[in-house]
Amino acid sequence: MQRYLLLRIVEALGNHSEYFHVRCDVRGKHGLILLTKCTATMQTVAYGVRADCVDEYLKTGASIAVESMKKFILGVIEVFGKEYLRKPNQADVDRLLQVA
Repeated sequence: MQRYLLLRIVEALGNHSEYFHVRCDVRGKHGLILLTKCTATMQTVAYGVRADCVDEYLKTGASIAVESMKKFILGVIEVFGKEYLRKPNQADVDRLLQVA
């Protein structure tokens, strides 16, 4: 995935959902940043690995990875659904056939 596309998705989700904002716990320690949550989720979805496979790499818990995945997928559907997750129209089909 190209960097600009990843950053566009990350920025859109950050603006859409408060879940992806950086928060501090009681001790003042920062939580996971948006880019980390999105990267872990994309790796899990793209490679079809279990959520606990990325927890050691990114220092997260499996429950956080699963929650991030759910929020990420719902956010992508809500933010990008109307534009990219729609049925293709005849113009789309013609363009794809021309490319292929």
